[in-house]
Amino acid sequence: MTTKLPDPSCMRHALLQICEQFEQDNDRVVLLTTFNFAPRFFESSVLPILADMPEEEERGTAEARYALNQALEKVHCVVACDRSVSPEPKGELRYGLLPVGLPKGRFHAKLMLMSGTLRGSGKPGLWLAVGSGNLTLSGWAMNREVVATTRVNTQHAAELALLLSWLQAQADQMPAAGGDGREEGNTRQVLRKLQEALGDPSALAAPGMPTLHLALPFMTLPREPMIDLLAGNRQWDAATVVSPFWGGIGRLSDRLNAGSVRYVPSLDQGSYRFPLGSALGHGARSVDFGKFIGGEDRYTHAKAVLLQRGDDYVLGMGSANFTEAAMHPRAGALANVEAMLRYELAANPWKATIVPAADLPIAEPNDDDSEEKAPPIPPFDVRIACDWRAGKFVVRLCVHDGAAVEGGRLKIVVGLEHWDVATGLEGQWQELEPKPFNGRAAVRTFFVQYEAKGQLHTFQGLVIQVGAADDELGYRPRPRLDSVIAMLRALDPSVGQGRGVHGAAAPGEGDGEDDAPEPQFDFFALFQATWKMLKYFGTPDPVFGERDPFSSTSVYGLQTLWRAIVLHPAASAEQKIARYIHVAEFEDVLRQLGRDRGAEARVLEDAARQERMALEGDIQQLLMDSQTFRAMFPQPTPDQARSYLEWFRGELRGRYGHAALADTTEANHA
Repeated sequence: MTTKLPDPSCMRHALLQICEQFEQDNDRVVLLTTFNFAPRFFESSVLPILADMPEEEERGTAEARYALNQALEKVHCVVACDRSVSPEPKGELRYGLLPVGLPKGRFHAKLMLMSGTLRGSGKPGLWLAVGSGNLTLSGWAMNREVVATTRVNTQHAAELALLLSWLQAQADQMPAAGGDGREEGNTRQVLRKLQEALGDPSALAAPGMPTLHLALPFMTLPREPMIDLLAGNRQWDAATVVSPFWGGIGRLSDRLNAGSVRYVPSLDQGSYRFPLGSALGHGARSVDFGKFIGGEDRYTHAKAVLLQRGDDYVLGMGSANFTEAAMHPRAGALANVEAMLRYELAANPWKATIVPAADLPIAEPNDDDSEEKAPPIPPFDVRIACDWRAGKFVVRLCVHDGAAVEGGRLKIVVGLEHWDVATGLEGQWQELEPKPFNGRAAVRTFFVQYEAKGQLHTFQGLVIQVGAADDELGYRPRPRLDSVIAMLRALDPSVGQGRGVHGAAAPGEGDGEDDAPEPQFDFFALFQATWKMLKYFGTPDPVFGERDPFSSTSVYGLQTLWRAIVLHPAASAEQKIARYIHVAEFEDVLRQLGRDRGAEARVLEDAARQERMALEGDIQQLLMDSQTFRAMFPQPTPDQARSYLEWFRGELRGRYGHAALADTTEANHA
């Protein structure tokens, strides 16, 4: 039993308190869950905290966005939210967004879970915050909320593992995509890393207060209702219940086993919303009302149950409203995912916070069990992935068991494409015919039109981006080949450049879509740039040591050069020849820098080989059509053209490439 309740004053302070527990220079893995989600607020006010960005950082500019994305390389973050509230799409920032849903219930848990290296000890660990506030401006800055933080212990880990396993299953329902199938934000990888951390005994604290309790209606095995977990199967003298929404009050109050119950409703438009008829005079218990003192006009979104017997107190606080859907669902009715922390205390933590209020202006709510005034739960699940590499939208559809979709048809719209589909068998996933994706910008939303109970509904969902490069998602500017080459030529390998200069953009930055320049065949600049690149990554940084040529954020690295090459135009014969030489030179540099890098090198090797092979057909035909080549081979064959190209690549590497540049440089220094 503890005598003091940890008391972060708001959700923001709780996150700051968690961040302070970890080494900021090491990678951290973060899961945040919410019912409502406001991406603009999250990206401007929460992500900078996770990335340890300075408060005075200029917000809203492209430079600030690139800098934040760079910092988020070490913070692997996923947000899970309820899909029924049609969340807005995320912005061009590096994190994963996973909308999830239940056929008959809401994803209502509000927690923050972080894994990383603990400050001071250098050991792995996890910290958790559970509260009532959504990831919105009102939840973090306006409403009265409750939240508490704790080091994750073995009891917490056992509960969280069940939730993480379900979230992983939700993420795994993403449509199959080509390539490496990696989705934006690496959502599945982040969830797996958290599950691994929860399974590491060395990262967990010993059991103690508080205990974590989750309502998980998707579990096949029966679990004790949340209301019973909080009450603990004891007789209590008094109970205080704080909730903005109410439902099934008589039944739930009976489960508290308290002689008296004080209800603390929320002020809404001048009156306190509470269903009087369902509580007063019910059973033998006495009933009254209470209110928070200080900031009486502030909307109370907190959810808590305080139980008292003599000098013993139990406080349950978190996401669960005092409704049946949250605390004790009836069979076949709505059942939510919820999270609550339970403290055993030796004193009343709210003695000076909540006071009796006999004269509250009570008003009956419009809906006894409104559950945060949420929209209807869609009677289906639709997952759409935009496969950038394959150039198509991939769609999966499942209609819930017993769902009523009138007419048996849905219309799904994404971008300029649409599907008119029959709902098919209930409870079974069906794959729809892919549609082409020809855009250069991410399509982030889709819409489903359907009829239910005589009304036409439109559901908004989020498109999962798969296989997109960082510059396609707006994390970085699209590199221009001439700027990258100029920057590499200016490198001085002996000068310290940080950890490889993880800058956001090259000098003369662009979007890679500029008008094609006049064709030029002076490739000395390319060879000089790649020679400098080899020298740079072969020379340790004076401060940070070995430099990483495969870093995705290094403006001098292989990935930046490769993106610049493939984004450069290659439509005309001259441009195709230039592309071919660029790719051949890149392959040579990659062979030298990637000798010991295994899978990292193979990904780029495969991409470069495929690009070169795709070009060789056109280049061979250009050779066979040229008068110069025909002068050497009057009746040229593809084999002759192929052999000539192999000889040409060898000459590039030997006479004009890095060996020749090295000889010239050494002679100049002699």
